[in-house]
Amino acid sequence: DGNEMISKDELKALLQIPDACIVLRDLGVDVLALVDAADVIFEIADELDYSTFMQVVMQMRNSNTVTVRDLVMHRRYLQGEMDNLSELVSANFGNSALPDKETPSKPSKTSAVPAF
Repeated sequence: DGNEMISKDELKALLQIPDACIVLRDLGVDVLALVDAADVIFEIADELDYSTFMQVVMQMRNSNTVTVRDLVMHRRYLQGEMDNLSELVSANFGNSALPDKETPSKPSKTSAVPAF
């Protein structure tokens, strides 16, 4: 829209252009992951400046490896989503539908995912 910022709608419009997808793919960007991540990318801000947008896009390259920081950030995001869901369930069904937060269920012995 000429404001030198990129919004989620502008990103989605950009990704409808085959040549743009080809360029991103040639840069090693996982275009499908970028599409899937659009909601998360624009969750905090409705628009990103070009520099920030390019940093985010370049993080979506297939050559990037997952770091511990990535996993921690993902865990925090998921915990926030679970907390939001818990609040919605409590608001709609009362506290009786949820277990106490102070007595979390123990992971099964077969669980291979460590708790952070």
